[in-house]
Amino acid sequence: MANENLVLVNADFPRKKKNIGTPEQVKRNEDLAEIYNKEGSFPLTLLLDADGKVIKTWHGKPETTPDEWTAEIKAICESRK
Repeated sequence: MANENLVLVNADFPRKKKNIGTPEQVKRNEDLAEIYNKEGSFPLTLLLDADGKVIKTWHGKPETTPDEWTAEIKAICESRK
């Protein structure tokens, strides 16, 4: 479902210095955090529309099964067509 309907972006904010990415990656992640996660929630999952507007936010890990979560996302995508 994701491959056909979504563009997946993973912005990782490693805590250990040895895992920190390139300066360019750090800058991109910081820019994303400034726009979408000013509170610093972790983990945070967002569903955005094609214009970058937040459609749905999940703070922490979803409390459903992967199949239920996929169905929820699919239903949201279908409702917006």
